[in-house]
Amino acid sequence: MTLKSFRDAAHGVRSRAISSVHLMDVLKDHFLLSITRRLESRLNSQAGMLPCRKHFLIDEQECNNGSSLGSATVSVAAPGVSPGASGSFSVRRDAERGTRDACAPQFPSRFHSCPTRKHLFYRAAGKPALRSADILVCGLWGLSSPHFRTMMRCALICIVVFAVLEYGMDLSHGQVNAAFDGRPWNISTGNLSVSFIQASPIGAFPKPNYLEAPPSVESLVRLKNLGLVADEDYVAWGAVEREPGKWDWQQHDAVEHNLHAAGMKYVAYIWAHFPPAWLKEKRTLMRCLEHNKETSYLSIFDPQTIEWYDHFYRNLHDHFGDRIDNVYACILGPYGEGNYPLEVKSWVNMGHCHEGYWCGDDYAIRAFQTAMQKKYSRISRLNAAWGTHFKSFAEVRPLAEISENFKPSPAAFPTAQDKRRWLDFIGWYHQAIIDFAEKSLQTVLKYFPAEKVRMKPGGNAGGVNPVSWGTYCPGYAKMAGKYGVVLQPADCQGAVFGDKWVGTAYQYYGVKECTEPAGDLDEHAFVRRMFSDASCGARQLFSYQFEQHCTNIQKYVHLFTGEPGETGVAVYCPTTLYRLGASLQPTISAGWPLRDLCEFDVLDELLIRDGALNTRRYQALLIFQGDIVEQDILDKIAAFRRAGGKMIVFGDAPIKNVEGKLWRETPKLVHLSTVAKNGKWLKELSIELGGIRGVDGKLDGLWTCRRSRQMFVFNSKGKPVETIVDGESITIEPYAIWMNEAAARKN
Repeated sequence: MTLKSFRDAAHGVRSRAISSVHLMDVLKDHFLLSITRRLESRLNSQAGMLPCRKHFLIDEQECNNGSSLGSATVSVAAPGVSPGASGSFSVRRDAERGTRDACAPQFPSRFHSCPTRKHLFYRAAGKPALRSADILVCGLWGLSSPHFRTMMRCALICIVVFAVLEYGMDLSHGQVNAAFDGRPWNISTGNLSVSFIQASPIGAFPKPNYLEAPPSVESLVRLKNLGLVADEDYVAWGAVEREPGKWDWQQHDAVEHNLHAAGMKYVAYIWAHFPPAWLKEKRTLMRCLEHNKETSYLSIFDPQTIEWYDHFYRNLHDHFGDRIDNVYACILGPYGEGNYPLEVKSWVNMGHCHEGYWCGDDYAIRAFQTAMQKKYSRISRLNAAWGTHFKSFAEVRPLAEISENFKPSPAAFPTAQDKRRWLDFIGWYHQAIIDFAEKSLQTVLKYFPAEKVRMKPGGNAGGVNPVSWGTYCPGYAKMAGKYGVVLQPADCQGAVFGDKWVGTAYQYYGVKECTEPAGDLDEHAFVRRMFSDASCGARQLFSYQFEQHCTNIQKYVHLFTGEPGETGVAVYCPTTLYRLGASLQPTISAGWPLRDLCEFDVLDELLIRDGALNTRRYQALLIFQGDIVEQDILDKIAAFRRAGGKMIVFGDAPIKNVEGKLWRETPKLVHLSTVAKNGKWLKELSIELGGIRGVDGKLDGLWTCRRSRQMFVFNSKGKPVETIVDGESITIEPYAIWMNEAAARKN
């Protein structure tokens, strides 16, 4: 069989959209036919030889052209041995399992004397097996010298072809197209079985006896060869236990089977937060403060909810066992993530639902009372802090002013006591869902090892999520760090402030980060996202648009090492101001031009309180919004300045604590121009930050990241940019990442 015939075969198979792995199998089968025919023509010229037998089957039917082979049987007689005698053998290939087995041949004595015969056979599935290349060896053995030179040419073709097949050469185009191994970065995607949930009794569009077809093995193999490692299957409690104690896993068994048949990981993304339709007792639903109405989410404040989670995860484990490669610890909603109820009625029939404050059930109110009693001990202390007149903690309630049209803002809390009352409430509200997430995580760890467990804590909406959502990412990082699980925050879209707000916390608390964008990204935004993720220290990558972006994933994902970019610059995240309902856009927006000037981290008040702000880590702290800051945080910042850290504030707005007192350290800080489009503040800042680690000092549209000897640069502009890096003149194309040799992918 000539190289041209291999190309023709490849072209014919590709015209039928068969996967590259299937193509390899087809080409191997064509090769077996070719070798068999060559042996037949050579051996038939010898006395006493009969034609070789060739029989190919597809689903018990005979196939003539050799494509899409299900099994193959080839019989070859050694010279001087009659067909069917001791020198014949057969090979059977199982296309689905990829195993090969053969009956043990009884070769003539001169073959048995061959010292290399032990290398010809190996075992698969517990049976003796013969490699397809052994056919050639057996055919060559003992041939008379006139045929030897010709058959050596065949052997050379054999070696070349098998090398090509093993390393994935695209024969129809004459170029190498090796399968990409995405396992080091656990490249994953998701959204399987969504329509099954939608059609279930809890779904938005109930439909009896509906099953969602799993992706075909062929399509999954193709994605695997592009680098995809895992796929998330959405498993909803209310869809699989439709009657008490009657579990139906048919939908998810089919998905799991196909993923594993394709060599991919099966990931169970759990929706345990929406109860089955039959569960009417022994459960509490989330209740809003605005309308005092329930939604179809289980209450995170009722201890029974965790017992129901345990009920689900126990049955999940009993059914699947080790067939689950990864599993998510469910939190709340709407997608089992770390935020309070939101309305997504196209997925699940959740009834009354809206953005707001969901702590109106009896368990929630008691939990709030307990938390305030723990903080203040005496009701008199709480009254002094809040300006209230409660007689006991049993009278304490979440804020009465929360109504349908309520929106928090600093102006909505004019006095220091009003501010303290709100901050106590919203701080508890944010921590309550984190505490529930930890209980869920502990439940899952009863049945699955930590290396298999993951959690989605929600996202950052490109900066920080609305305060009512409860998605406080640094708090999730602090909680999860000690468990060794992977966290997968959403909204990782290359929005530098939001990415750094999450990434800095994950690094500080030792959390493994897998990034996920909440929505679609075009190519430019996706490459920016990959640069930002890599510079934040992400280790793994998730994308709903894997196939669309697989080329750039293959090109840049090796930069996901778990190590962040080196920097001595930190940006202060005004957490107190955020919780009071103020917009953080001045700080978030400043992050974009600042990233052109330098690499930076984002320090939330939680990290500062826990000791992250020190001169061993940072040389400068930038404050864009310091209107209202908790006093203990101001004390930490002052200590940083006294230890030699540089404090830089923008504009002349006064810095006050929650009680309204001016911060006495303000005159000692470096004051620069207010952030404005004219860029004056950036030029001043460039001078102040000169010589600090992570600062390139250039306003050229290039974002630079250095990690020891590694350096990579993202061109954020829509045109090529010429620059000099380490004495070398380079040109970086628009929205592309350049990297030095130390950062380049090693083949």
